[in-house]
Amino acid sequence: MGYSVSLFPPPPVPGGNGFRLLSCAPTQKKNTTMKKYICKLCGYIYDPAKGDPTQNIAPGTAFEDLPDTWGCPDCGVGKDEFEPVQE
Repeated sequence: MGYSVSLFPPPPVPGGNGFRLLSCAPTQKKNTTMKKYICKLCGYIYDPAKGDPTQNIAPGTAFEDLPDTWGCPDCGVGKDEFEPVQE
């Protein structure tokens, strides 16, 4: 859960004390599931919970957020050769 901070306060309230409370309401992250993906060539499974330490990909990185230059650490093929794991 993240937080959203309003940089522009609302207009003054008549009869107010001159102080304004800025909004600091929690925001909802979009509901994305961290799916595993499997390499169609060699069977390597990319697990977003683990990331890919061999290529400095942090744990928690969704497959969709991997850089376009990322490749399978076992056989080197690109992201286009992966498909979602059916669980």
